[in-house]
Amino acid sequence: MEFLTLNNLNICNIKEHGPTFISHCLNTGYPDLTIVSSALIDKVKQWGILDGHSFSDHRYIYFKLDLEFQSFTEFYLKTGYGSGKFLKGLKPHIEPMTLRLNSVHCIEDIDSFFVEFIDIVSELAMGIFKKKPNRRKGGFKFWNDCLRTLIETLQISYTKFFKRKKQSDSSEAEVHAARAEYNRSKANYKKQLLIVKRECWELFARTTQTLLDLFLRWLLEKVKRWQKFW
Repeated sequence: MEFLTLNNLNICNIKEHGPTFISHCLNTGYPDLTIVSSALIDKVKQWGILDGHSFSDHRYIYFKLDLEFQSFTEFYLKTGYGSGKFLKGLKPHIEPMTLRLNSVHCIEDIDSFFVEFIDIVSELAMGIFKKKPNRRKGGFKFWNDCLRTLIETLQISYTKFFKRKKQSDSSEAEVHAARAEYNRSKANYKKQLLIVKRECWELFARTTQTLLDLFLRWLLEKVKRWQKFW
């Protein structure tokens, strides 16, 4: 704790979500910690433990950071060409940025350094690399907030069931109620997952059909031109 305090670090773990380490031989514990700096602690919006099998005594941990990145949905950068010009443009900034990095004394200096470095790289990339339109703008995102909420609910119900099962003073009725709640949450998650998968495949089929129609029209025009030529 002294190290965390001296370095302005914070622990994101939520104890109510259950232990991160479960072993039949060594019991349970919380050795796996998610640690962030004080500058990012307000950006951590979600933290939890996945119910999936990790093939280990340590369980999978997930978290969500609410960061503000500029999203270029209209195009993406083609980095296959222009790398030499990009490195040539970056070269004058290397020495001053190296001197600034060597003069870092605190976390605020590191944050300021990376902000300036990212701005320099972004400006060079936007000015040098070619931009190609993103034709998948209307794509379907498989993992959404609904599934995330359901899996969080599933995790909480599993934790309650696990605690009831391990507590010696828990009655059979309490354990049965906790198991029923866990099974209900699991069923709701699986049901929503199947719905999302079906919608994803339907969108894929519609998109594929549209592309196929365009290709057939183009091919038909080509055939007509060949027929006129001959």
